[in-house]
Amino acid sequence: MLRKRWILALLSGLFVIILSCGCVAEDEAKISSTSDLNQADYIIGVPEGTPPEEVAKEYMPNAEISYFTQFIDGVAALKSGKATAVIYDSSGVDRILLSNPDLIKLPEELGNIEIATVVGLNNTALNDQVNAFIKQIHQDGTADEMVTRWIDNMGGVMPDLPKPQNPDKKLTIITNGMTEPMNYYENGALTGYDIEFIKRFANYANFDYEIITMDYAAMIPALQSGKGDIIISDFFKTDERGQEVLYSDAYVVLHNSVLIRKSMYAGNSEAGSETIVTNDELNGKRVGFITGMVHINNFRPLYEAEEYEFNDFSAMMEALKAGRIDAMLTSESKVAEIIEQNPDLLALPPYADNSSSIGVSKTNAELGDKLDAMVKSMIADGSLDAVTKKWTGNNEAEKVLTPVTLTGENGTLVAGVLGDDYPYSYYKDNELVGLEVDLARILAAKLGMNLDLNTMDFSAILPSITSGKIDLAFYLAYTPERAESIRFLTPLKSDRAVAIVKNKAYTGRTSAEGTFLTGFFASLQDSFNKTFIVEDRYKLVLEGLWTTIVISMLSLLFGSFLGAIICAMRKSRSKILSGLAIVYIRLIQGVPIVLTLMILYYILFASVDIHPILIAVVGFSINFAAYAAEIFRTAIDATDKGQLEAAYALGFTRVSSFFKVTLPQALRHILPIFKGEFISMVKMTSVVGYIAIQDLTKMTDIIRSRTFDAFFPLFVTAFIYFVITYLFIIVLGKIEVQVDPKRRKRVIKGIVDPEVNPLEVAK
Repeated sequence: MLRKRWILALLSGLFVIILSCGCVAEDEAKISSTSDLNQADYIIGVPEGTPPEEVAKEYMPNAEISYFTQFIDGVAALKSGKATAVIYDSSGVDRILLSNPDLIKLPEELGNIEIATVVGLNNTALNDQVNAFIKQIHQDGTADEMVTRWIDNMGGVMPDLPKPQNPDKKLTIITNGMTEPMNYYENGALTGYDIEFIKRFANYANFDYEIITMDYAAMIPALQSGKGDIIISDFFKTDERGQEVLYSDAYVVLHNSVLIRKSMYAGNSEAGSETIVTNDELNGKRVGFITGMVHINNFRPLYEAEEYEFNDFSAMMEALKAGRIDAMLTSESKVAEIIEQNPDLLALPPYADNSSSIGVSKTNAELGDKLDAMVKSMIADGSLDAVTKKWTGNNEAEKVLTPVTLTGENGTLVAGVLGDDYPYSYYKDNELVGLEVDLARILAAKLGMNLDLNTMDFSAILPSITSGKIDLAFYLAYTPERAESIRFLTPLKSDRAVAIVKNKAYTGRTSAEGTFLTGFFASLQDSFNKTFIVEDRYKLVLEGLWTTIVISMLSLLFGSFLGAIICAMRKSRSKILSGLAIVYIRLIQGVPIVLTLMILYYILFASVDIHPILIAVVGFSINFAAYAAEIFRTAIDATDKGQLEAAYALGFTRVSSFFKVTLPQALRHILPIFKGEFISMVKMTSVVGYIAIQDLTKMTDIIRSRTFDAFFPLFVTAFIYFVITYLFIIVLGKIEVQVDPKRRKRVIKGIVDPEVNPLEVAK
């Protein structure tokens, strides 16, 4: 009963903490510019030793400066009221605004931030290579494409850039992995501007590479100790750092942006307070469109607007909702689904007509002629209209693929589809379905062919047709430019282009969905999905958890063995051995474990190619041994000396008397304290991220850097640590009972021992 009450109390406390997290006193809207932040009672968060720190000192000298290592930590401080404002580069600030509507960026941009690569002072040859590469990609326009893909559009699809086949050498590249859109994890793999830069540079300089991730604070020491050859990680260029390392030329130039809570903003937080209701109002506005889509071509002759290009529809919609663009262009056939799922958006009247067709290669005239005849036949007999209505209608039960037989006797038809384009091609129950998929199956069956569906970005569709990678693609809008490279068949349909805007008059649903509890649980579910489900991020958590367990268990094993040796030395009659043991114990106990790990990683094992996990095991084993030795010694000394004298009198040797008399009694004294020390070690493993290990805590930070959820992943990590330590306590508690004959007998007889409580951990 007592144990159950403890568990209930802890879980209740955790729930209360979650409920109360992020509760900030109501702000007074009194900040409209950066000059308003120059107040003595304001706290400005900046990354240490960077241009934002200099900006804070120059523009806000009266404010208090608070430092953070990761941007997400600064955002967490801002959202919880621990900071008044945060200064960071413009790309990071713009990205976080997408998922944090309660924050806002001040209009001023306070100077530039130069992003550069970093090498050691003596590595001028590599630095020269980097500078030559940077110059080339700026001259040929590659750098502009990368900026558009990753920074302007805040994320894109990594181009296919394989490693060189016959590299001249191999480099170890250091990056952070938690700085979206520059370098971050997506679907378990590193991506972003910096990662594309690495891949392109590897092909340019003909080298193989290995990428390691670590915190920014550890990068310079890792570079100087030889653990890495170059840092490519959204690294801010500063004069002070330039005295220790070599910077390349800037490969990206960003701006210092100031982020505050929207509730503190005294200015107008919307580009316009009124909802756009006519197409004419789009003049001068910010308009988004999908790369390669024809909508923008029809839009340009009619209206003058600032254009924003995106690779995928979801990113464009996020930008619209976050206020980074004022409108997005799409097809009228998609409007009903978009508005149904997003009632805070509004569709304007169509502004242009579009006809769309199947596109095929001009070189395969025979296939084109056959397909064109089939399309005309389906139009004539009404089957095309029937299948189109099935997939574009509102009856979801009817949206099933037409049964066909794909014989494959005439080869395979390869079709290109997007895969995330409802109702044309999308995944349902892990199966690719939709209007385009259905038509492709019907046409392949008529041709006596198998079907191969390739999912790809829209920007890759036309090049794939012309190169022969795919045979056809559906519903391509006709333009004279496109007609020069591919063949358009008989039009499948006539659609219209539409602009969708944000409905600023929308105030949300007013039903019971808006109550506190329903809102809280909806938010909790959303956080859970983002943390675990999206991109299978639970796999990152499991991977980090496994790393934590491996380090803990191996350190327990080797640390206990080493501790026993140190204990034997400590109790030795040799003053030299005893003195060495005392020095070891005092030295290790007086040095923080983080410093021990960094000394091992960056100094002692700097020139050795050894996995960081092994270094962590060595470090924690050394640390654990110092405490275990003292625990062992104290327990041994607690044994009654008279019992040893009796053992000697009975003819036992020193060794046999130790194992027969001393050890069984010592174990009863050892385990209560020993398990507490072990649990402390498990929790201390959370610092191994300093030496490029992705443990449970580090994996949580990686997830936080993607979701920008400042609190939920932290509580999840805390709960996981609680669970694993609780399980360890139970196991060690069972062992503790087994080594105590008196307590073991009580358990056998069914008598509860109130002292056996796995939650009581002595330290």
